[in-house]
Parts: sequence; structure tokens; C-alpha cells
Amino acid sequence: MNRDEALGYLAGQFSDIANLVGLNQSDTPADYGLVIDQSLRQLGYAETSLATANETVRVLDYLALLDYYALKRFLRPLSLEYDYSIDGESHKRSSLYANVEKQMLEAKEQLGSLGYQIDVANSFELGRMNFDFLEPSEAD
Repeated sequence: MNRDEALGYLAGQFSDIANLVGLNQSDTPADYGLVIDQSLRQLGYAETSLATANETVRVLDYLALLDYYALKRFLRPLSLEYDYSIDGESHKRSSLYANVEKQMLEAKEQLGSLGYQIDVANSFELGRMNFDFLEPSEAD
């Protein structure tokens, strides 16, 4: 799956949400370019090969990553939506954010089941260390 195919997948999968938030169906940083780049980075592609990457082995992983990063991309503009009432008619725009966030969390769970750690804070665990060499010897 190359960039054009990934863009076609995203355009088909998320056209309704993209139109709602004013996202163009293009491979530019302002649109889907960063979604595709982040997905390829998670698959281990180097920065220099992002533009020409063609994933043929882990296609299902790539699609799952595209889903997650696209949904995450939509959250920021949707977070600016608010509920309002006009002439007694109520418009619950915040429910859009909640629904997309739920889908994003489901996509994140799917990625976790595939072995990808997404948005996890960097941490380390210190194992057992032996400092016996610091102890004075019997000869001292």
C-alpha cells in the first residue's frame, strides 16, 4: 500500500467526518499527510523514505494505524464545537467529539492487541543490580 492508496482509503473511510471539519482529501500536512507519515513511522520507516514507502507485508497494521491517527486528527477541530440552542431547537455538537473519541480509543485498543504502544509515556524499569563490589573486602 503506497501513499496514494492510503490516501484513497482515508478519503473513503472518513469522508463524512473530513467534510464536517473542513479537511481536504489531500496528502498535505494540513490534511492527511501527517496521518500517513505517523502511521509509517510507527511501522518503522525512516524519515527519508516516508514519501516513497510502499507497505506490502503489514497492510492490516497500516490500516489500523491510519484509522487511529485519522481519528486523532479529527479530535482537535471537533473539540472546538459546542452545544447551542436557536429558537428552541437544540444542537448537540459535542456528541460528535464524544463519538469520534470513542472510535479513537477503540482503534487504540486494536493497535495494542497488534503490539503497538501508542501515546504511552516513556518509562523504564530498573532491574536488580548487584553492588557487592562496593563492600569492603575482608582484607581491608
